[in-house]
Amino acid sequence: MTGSPPVGHVVPPVIGPEPIPESYRRLFDALLRAADDSALALLECRDVVTGTPRYVICAVLHDDDEVVMIPFGHLCADPHEAYLPPGAAATR
Repeated sequence: MTGSPPVGHVVPPVIGPEPIPESYRRLFDALLRAADDSALALLECRDVVTGTPRYVICAVLHDDDEVVMIPFGHLCADPHEAYLPPGAAATR
């Protein structure tokens, strides 16, 4: 089967020309743990510069009676337009 990996399959981070910084690897590991614990949420936030809505993937933690949301990153409308794979040259 080609295309997307099967549900539940974890795809490791791809290493491009530069190594992925350890701090990002730790965040990715935390994201995987939150997913394993079914502790992820999609939260509507505002961009700090433009004020436009951003849809942010967050881990949900419970601290006593308080719920804490830890942001990992935001979704974009078209990731194929927003990102280049490792080694690809920018065309713009």
